[in-house]
Amino acid sequence: MNGGDPCRGCAIGVASPGHDVHIRTEVPGVILSVGVREGEHVTEGQHVALLESMKMEIPVLVEKAGRVAKVLGRSGDWMGAGQVLALVEGAQRPLGSTAHDEQGADR
Repeated sequence: MNGGDPCRGCAIGVASPGHDVHIRTEVPGVILSVGVREGEHVTEGQHVALLESMKMEIPVLVEKAGRVAKVLGRSGDWMGAGQVLALVEGAQRPLGSTAHDEQGADR
């Protein structure tokens, strides 16, 4: 689907219809470290990875609590801007928000 990228067209940290969150890099860079494993439960704001871009360290944080379903990058990997680093299942929406609010906000 969509050239193999299950998240193409999703904004950084936005929930898909299945309530999964696709954690994307905001800038291109090299992964210095990955701080989570598949199956691990994560909380909002938790550190997922650290990127190096233009000699700066850029933290990647979880936007919604859930369980890490898949980690797609490893230490030393090059990630392009907007590339999917991890998938979080069962991401919980903030109270009062709807799937429409989350999906339409960045399109």
